[in-house]
Parts: sequence; structure tokens; C-alpha cells
Amino acid sequence: MLKPIFILVIAVISFAMFSSCEKDSGAFVITFISPTSESTVPNAASIPIEIKFEAPNELEAYEITVTVDSVGAAAIAPFPLVGHDHVQTKTITEQVSLSSYPSGTAFRLKASLCKNHDCTEKLENSVRFLIP
Repeated sequence: MLKPIFILVIAVISFAMFSSCEKDSGAFVITFISPTSESTVPNAASIPIEIKFEAPNELEAYEITVTVDSVGAAAIAPFPLVGHDHVQTKTITEQVSLSSYPSGTAFRLKASLCKNHDCTEKLENSVRFLIP
């Protein structure tokens, strides 16, 4: 009689452990809402930057930068934007003016998201866009 109860208890505990592990293995996602990759923004004086971060449990640190699309370019103010929020989803919105740059200049919008508290694993993504 004890053997079937023991097997049932082990099965319930195993199911609970595997179920909780599946929740932790969800995807980390960075979505660029605006601007999109290889787009030309309509107005260089008022560019909406909108990025959505998603984590399976809680967001750790994230960082957003805008640079001229060239190697070693410095971040353009007010970037870098950094944060550390304990939510599953966070949308960052910011307006930036790039009207002081020549028409046709390409920029790189980059976002990174730490996958753990120590930031030993990161998700990084970027898009390239142009001004008119």
C-alpha cells in the first residue's frame, strides 16, 4: 500500500519541479518598435525611440545607446540610457533630435539586456536607421 502512495508523491514532486523549470526557460526579447531596421525616419528633429524589453521572470539591467553608424562612435546624448527594473516587460520611450547631422547620416540604435543578475550573459540587438 505504501509503494503506490510513494510513487504518486514522487510523481507529483517531479511534475512540480519540471513545471517550474519551464517557466524559467522563457525567452528574453528585445523589440525595436521605432525606428525599425534600415528605415529612414520622417523627421530628424524629433525621432521617437521606442524599445520593448521582455524577460521570463524579471528584467535585470538594460542599456540603450544611439551612435553614428561607424566603428568607435561615441553615444549621442541623452544616451546611454540604463535601467534595472524588476518587472517582466518594460517599454522605453525617448525623443531625440539628430537634426545637427547631415542628411543621409546612418545611425545605430543598440539595446542590451542582462539575462542574470551578474550580467555574465547578455542579449544584444541593434538596428540601423537613416535621417532624411
